[in-house]
Amino acid sequence: FDDVARAAQRVIVLDGGTVVLDGPPEELLHRCGEQLVQLGLLPRPAGEAAGASAGDNPVPAATPPQLAARHAGKPIAAGAMPAAVPHAEGGRESAASPLLEVDSLTFAYPGGREALYDIHANIYPGDWVLLTGENGSGKTTLSRLIMGLLPAPAGSIRWQGEDTKGMAVYRRAEMIGYVFQQPEYMFTAPNVWEELIYSLHGGLPMKKRPELSASQQQRARFLLEKAGLADRLQMSPYLLSQGEKRLLSIISQLMLERSLYILDEPTSGMDYAAIDKVIELCHFVIGEGSAILMITHDPELMKKHATSFIHLKSGKK
Repeated sequence: FDDVARAAQRVIVLDGGTVVLDGPPEELLHRCGEQLVQLGLLPRPAGEAAGASAGDNPVPAATPPQLAARHAGKPIAAGAMPAAVPHAEGGRESAASPLLEVDSLTFAYPGGREALYDIHANIYPGDWVLLTGENGSGKTTLSRLIMGLLPAPAGSIRWQGEDTKGMAVYRRAEMIGYVFQQPEYMFTAPNVWEELIYSLHGGLPMKKRPELSASQQQRARFLLEKAGLADRLQMSPYLLSQGEKRLLSIISQLMLERSLYILDEPTSGMDYAAIDKVIELCHFVIGEGSAILMITHDPELMKKHATSFIHLKSGKK
């Protein structure tokens, strides 16, 4: 709304299939700003965090007991830097080895086009790293090299001290969750529930699947609630809205606890209400001790939550 509607002569706002606002954009912004925030069409006022007020523990009240217990004794204010694993980057003193080390990484596609040149970066447990840059700057290329979807040169990427050269993609996927730009590329199941739990059984026939444990069921319900998809269980993923598809692709990766989650443009095309859900989910896994590498064109929305930034320009940091 704030980016596009100002250029229009008239704005019609729908909620639940009903017209709730209709008028010139400047008039609606002036007269109905609070309502537009509640509808998710404008960002929250500065200083008002998604899902929590300043100083609150970002773990939502509905968190299952065993998930909430992991946060006991270490409250993290929404938007604050996690205190669990300090290190030298971002003003924190080193107390842990990096999960991921990128060292002198240079990569060219077949045909000679150089996509990345001499990239250096470290990611530690508890980090929330924003990866930014213009279209074509190398952001997605870097993330795919980390996942092994593209072949990185020997010695240029290390995971927990081990060279990833020759490390199988399936092995990395056990430790790193990856969310594609296009959520449809990830869907494999006929409905939302099956898509969410797919990683727990890997596509086994119903009769051969192990029963979900109590903790897995609680985690599934919790993620569905936080993503606003608890009433969509039997719906085809392809019939969800674009924002709902993105949220489903995110929580499907969060079903398995991993050390690092790579999110490629997770907020693209979302309204602000859905972006708040993404932020809450990110704070949740950061609180579990995981790290996040988020590729984004919305750094202004995310910078208060991030611990560090990687900015690429024409393949260079």
